[in-house]
Amino acid sequence: MTRPSSEVDNRIAALALAAIDLRAHFEAQLRRVARAEEALVKCRSTRDAAAFDVWAAALRSAVEMMSENNRSVRSVIDQMDVDARELTFP
Repeated sequence: MTRPSSEVDNRIAALALAAIDLRAHFEAQLRRVARAEEALVKCRSTRDAAAFDVWAAALRSAVEMMSENNRSVRSVIDQMDVDARELTFP
């Protein structure tokens, strides 16, 4: 069995790091979704206009952050796609 070249090693290492990065992004996104869901529940159940405004702002903030994070995730996935396609046995 031959040893993979350092280029292949480097590409595999980059893909492994990207996978770890994606896991962290997705876990953060799940936490953000949970906050958005909580804000929705609070919006639905509140009887006070000021409290509603606070929870609606929290919901908007969570959605905005999810959108921004999604752009980051997209760039990581795009780079992983390039690296995976160029991965060949030495």
